Amino acid sequence: MYCKFCGKEIPESSKFCRYCGRRIGDTASYYPEVELNAECSSKGSFVSKVSKTTIELVVTILVIINFFSGIIGGIWLALSGGLSLVIYGIILSIAMPWAYTIAFLPQMGSMLLLSKLEESGNKILVAIFGFIVSIYGNIILAIWSVIVFENLVVGRSQHILPLLFWSYSTVMAPLSYMVSKEPPDSTGTSMGLLFAQLSFILLTVLFLVGGYDSARNVALGILILLFSSLTISAVVSSMRAQRTQPIYSE
Repeated sequence: MYCKFCGKEIPESSKFCRYCGRRIGDTASYYPEVELNAECSSKGSFVSKVSKTTIELVVTILVIINFFSGIIGGIWLALSGGLSLVIYGIILSIAMPWAYTIAFLPQMGSMLLLSKLEESGNKILVAIFGFIVSIYGNIILAIWSVIVFENLVVGRSQHILPLLFWSYSTVMAPLSYMVSKEPPDSTGTSMGLLFAQLSFILLTVLFLVGGYDSARNVALGILILLFSSLTISAVVSSMRAQRTQPIYSE
C-alpha cells in the first residue's frame, strides 16, 4: 500500500510510514490528492512492469530465433559446401561488437547532451536532437545489415534458405548478446535490436522480388526515418507523462 501523506510505498501491515513517520490511521495534515498520486504511481508501476516484461519476452524470442536459425543455416551450409561462409559469418559476428563500439562513440557523447536536454524539459530540443541521434544509431545498424547481406547472400550459388538463415543469425547474434548484457529497462538497445531485424527483413524482401540493387538505399532510408520518428515520439511522450505527474509538498 501507499502512505496517504507522502505517497511512498510501504508494507501492508505498517502502522507508521517509514519515510515521513506519520501514523497511518492519523487524519491530521492529510492530503486526499496524495492518495490519487499514490494510485497513479501504482498504475504507472504496473505499466512499467508490463513494458519491461514485454521487452524481455520479445528479446527472449529473438534470441531463440537467432539461435536456431544459426544452427539450421550453419549446418545446412556446411553440408552443402558453404563451410567458408559459416566461418566468415562467425568472424563477422565476433568483430561486430568491437566495430560497433567504435562507431557508437559519437552517439555516446550525444546521449549525454540529450540527457541534459531531457532534464531541462525542453521537448522541442529533445525531439530535434534525439531524432538526429536516433538516425545516426539506426544508420550504423543498417550498414551492418547490408555488410552481412552483401557478403553472405548476394552473389552466392548456395540455396537461398540456408544463406538467409545464416546471414540473419550473423546480423542478430552479436546484437542479441549485447542486449542480454543491458538492464531490462534499456528500451533503446531493444529498439535497436528490432530495427536490425526489420532492416534484414526489408533487404530479404527486396532481394527476393528483384529490387535489391535499385531500391535498397531508398527503402532503408525511409525505414530509418520512420523508426527514428517512432523512437523519439516515445521519448517525448515519456517526458510529457513525467511532467504531468502531480508533485505535492507539505
